[in-house]
Amino acid sequence: MPTYRFQCEQCGLSFTARGAVDVKEAKCECGKQAKRTLPQNVNVTVSGGNADLRTDTVGLSGVDYNFDRAVGEMSARNWKGIANRQRDKLDVVQANGVTGWDLSRNPDGTYGVMTPEERAKSESSRGFHFKMVDHGKKTQPK
Repeated sequence: MPTYRFQCEQCGLSFTARGAVDVKEAKCECGKQAKRTLPQNVNVTVSGGNADLRTDTVGLSGVDYNFDRAVGEMSARNWKGIANRQRDKLDVVQANGVTGWDLSRNPDGTYGVMTPEERAKSESSRGFHFKMVDHGKKTQPK
């Protein structure tokens, strides 16, 4: 089956999916139906070396706008999530009088203070990591 590009008019997501030649829509991650975007039958005739392929004649400008909007919305959500995690970490640090090195992320996404045993294992693992990074720098060919 060929791969086609689809654009969701609800959330703006642009994605590829495999489908039969006659498939015009595919299900988006948001649950709505996304439409196949690029023209299916494009004929370009070039005469005299001058072809007119402006975006307004092939319908690509709308796709570009929706893609940019979807990327912008996704970026805003991601940055908001990062800001919320930073705020949550700072709240735990201030409430417990510890540093960020003392925190661990719980399975539910919240943050907690490590026990002394967990902290010792974390430091050991961190030390091993940096040791391997240094070793890699020394042994890599220049």
